[in-house]
Parts: sequence; structure tokens; C-alpha cells
Amino acid sequence: MIFTFRLADEEAMKRFGEDLALALGKGDLVTLHGDLGSGKSTLARALIRTLADNNMLEVPSPTFTLVQNYDDQRLAVTHADLYRISNPEETDELGFDQALEDGVLVVEWPEKAGYLLDEAQFAVWLEQDGTDRTVTVKTAKNAAKRFERTLQIREFLKKNKREKAMRRHLSRDALPCNYETLTLGKTCEILMNAPEMTFADKAEHCYAETVHLAASLTRFIGIDRLLREQGFAAPQIYAADPDAGLLSMEDPGRTGITDDAGQPIEKRYLACAALLAKFHGKKWPRRKTWPDLTINIPAYDKNALHAEAALLLEWYMPHILQTLPDPAMRMAFHACWDPLFDCLQKAETSLVMRDFHSAGILWRIKYKGNQCIGLIGFQDAVAGPTAYDLVSLGQDACVTISPALEMAITAHYKAMREKNFDKAAFDEAYAITGALRASKILGIFVRFNKRDGKPDCLRHLPRITDYLLRNLKAPVLQPLKACYQQMGIIPHGI
Repeated sequence: MIFTFRLADEEAMKRFGEDLALALGKGDLVTLHGDLGSGKSTLARALIRTLADNNMLEVPSPTFTLVQNYDDQRLAVTHADLYRISNPEETDELGFDQALEDGVLVVEWPEKAGYLLDEAQFAVWLEQDGTDRTVTVKTAKNAAKRFERTLQIREFLKKNKREKAMRRHLSRDALPCNYETLTLGKTCEILMNAPEMTFADKAEHCYAETVHLAASLTRFIGIDRLLREQGFAAPQIYAADPDAGLLSMEDPGRTGITDDAGQPIEKRYLACAALLAKFHGKKWPRRKTWPDLTINIPAYDKNALHAEAALLLEWYMPHILQTLPDPAMRMAFHACWDPLFDCLQKAETSLVMRDFHSAGILWRIKYKGNQCIGLIGFQDAVAGPTAYDLVSLGQDACVTISPALEMAITAHYKAMREKNFDKAAFDEAYAITGALRASKILGIFVRFNKRDGKPDCLRHLPRITDYLLRNLKAPVLQPLKACYQQMGIIPHGI
């Protein structure tokens, strides 16, 4: 696909460098074509500084060194300038193959390498016309959507008086959306990039509908309003285009509920438990209408629960046993879960955020009480058992929570509940939802690896397995434990 547009000045060139950088992924080749003075080095510098999130980063021209490497950033970058080479074979020793394995390769004067660099994901031509520059970008098939999306984001910013915002990548691991920071002078906002879900096949679409995943940003916007109306610290939304899957919201900060080493900070986890106690004491509507928006909050029903539990069969079981379950195993599996899900349908219910764990919680240092806790992981909220969100916190999928800390979290929560709170019924629901959540996440993390190319998620499997075994100690789960042992999901004798 070919894109052509004009850039008015050097600042526009820098913003284009940001837009291009935020479309890049590991293995991408970017070739920069143009005469001397056309702006190739300016563009390369803006691109590299964006990936490094460092506007002051020294980015010298590699005209004499031929290659300059930048490894200490989100994506490793190799920046090459081939102006001085006279033979394409001279590129053999420059390590381009390794550069593409490790990250991104940006090449100025690529024509000097002959046909060797013809397969660029992004080939950029710069032509100077007075102070303006005409930019033509030819994208490979696997890169066109990424480039279209980054341009769509800039257009969204332009429509909402944020065209000159400096864009930077912001990682929020384990959440389904992409985030960026937007800097306008001394003001920082967060861009949420959540295009409407697309599906590889009918089965994937059916799963998303069955478990009530949010198909667009509309539910996020509505839940955000509900939370703010009830006094919780969800982010203020400044501009939104739900159809495009884009919104700009206040920056809740970068401080989480873990320390610099990724270990849980007990005080903050207990504060989160106290927030949940207050949260579950509220009456939440199943349907809410504002002048410009209506949302319906779906029920966490048995169909959704069975579909989530089945992720263990579809993904985790083949991963550890190298086989898919046969029909008899599937029947036994769901027969064990069915009465447990009947119990959950009778359990205490509330609005369930579903992602109430370290990846979806921020710690607002300047605030007190529940306002300390910034909520962002609620895009798939449903009406379901109150125990689910406490399990999400007490058995954090991305942080190891010791049994002692988990006990402290649950005890603090129960102490904060009203006097008529049924602790025994809650403990039973906690064990069931804990086993469900662990089973589902084991499947999800394997799916992240096999389907989405995210092998780093596999390092979490031992932690989630430990959580599963903790839950399976509950008396109500003994038939499920025996089923899991018979299927080989967990060993006998535990």
C-alpha cells in the first residue's frame, strides 16, 4: 500500500517520525530514500528517540561508522547509512540479519545495497520542495494496517486539538489495549488505543461473545462514568471516538501497587481490598443511560463461566500433555464444573471489574483513602460474584502473592464488610472463582504464546499453578481436584 502526504516543516517531520516509530515491531526493516538534505537523518533521529522515549538521546549520523546500535529501549534499533559503500556485498558484514532478529533496522541510502533491501516493511521516500517535503511511504502487506492505525491516531489528535502532542509508547502488560502517553507542553494525557475486536475464525468470535468481552470502547466509557459517579478514581475522559476505538484520558500516573523489584507492597494490596469492600457495598445498575450513551452490563452467566473454564482444555492441557481431551474427558470436566457454577449463580453479586490486579491498578500517591487507587482495568466489567475481584487481587496473575499475604488480603476485606456479610458463603465462592480464574489464565497464557507470539507469558505458569492448587484444597472443590488429577492436569498425591 502506498501513502503520500506533505510535511510543512521540521516539527511535522519529527511528528511523522513518532507516528512511524509507534507502528514498528520486531523484525521490521525501514528504508529511507532521498537526496542529501531531504530529511532522512532528521526522520531517523525522531524515530529512534521515540522508541527510546528520550528526546535528548544522542543520535549521530552513521555515515562514517556505517552502523549505530541502540539496544537499551523498547525495541532495539540498528541505524545504518550506506552512503559510503560502493558494493552491495559490503553489507554482508554489517549484521543486518541479526539486527532484524533483535529489533528494527533503519537504513539510509538503501539503494546502495542493491536488491538486498527490497523487502522493507516501510519504504519511505522524501522529496524537498522549498520548506515543504513530500513523503511517500510504501508498506508491506503485513505492515499496512499498523501504519494506517498510527495515522488514524494522529488524525484523532488533530480533530481534538492535540495534533502537536508528542506520542510515546506506554506498556500496560496483561491488559488487552495499547496505551500511549500524549505530552502537550507540561500536560500529559493517556491515549487508549482499542480498535474494535477482529477474530481469526467463528470460534474465536463465539468465545468473545459468550464471555462478554467488550467489543468496543463504549462499555469502557460507560463503566468509567459509573465508577466516577460513585466516587471511585477512574480516569477522566477528555476526548473519545468509540467507533474508531480511541480515547484520550487523564494520566493516572505510573506508580503501581508493587515495588521496583515487582514485589507486592502489602499496604497497597490491603488498601485495594478495602476499596473492594466499599465497591461491593454499592448498588450497581445493569443498564445505565446518559444523554449521549447507553450501556448494558451483561451477567457473568453459566455459559460464560463454562467457556472460560474450557480454555484449560483447549490450550493448557495440550501444552502440558501434548494431547487434546477426548469427548469423555470434556463431559467429565464440565460435569464437575456445572454444580459449582450453580453455586456461583446463588452467590452474592456486584459489578465485577474482572481485571482487578496489579496490571489494572495504579497508586495515586498524592491522594488519600479510596482515591489513592486508580482504576483502569474494567473494560470487560460484568455483573457477577463479588468474590471474583478479590481473587484477582489476592491471586494476582502477574505478581507472586504468598499464602500469608493472600490470607491478610481476604481477612482485611471481610473485616471491612457489613455485619450481615455471609463469610462462609463468600469463602466458598472465593475458592470456586479462584479455581476458575487460575484454570482460565493457564489457558490464556499458553494461548498468548501459541497464538499471539508472546512466550514471556509462560514464565507465569508456575505461579498460576500454585494458585490453582491452593484453591483446590477447599472441601467444595474435591470432586474437581479428583477430575483434574485423573485428566493429568495436576499430579496425584497433592
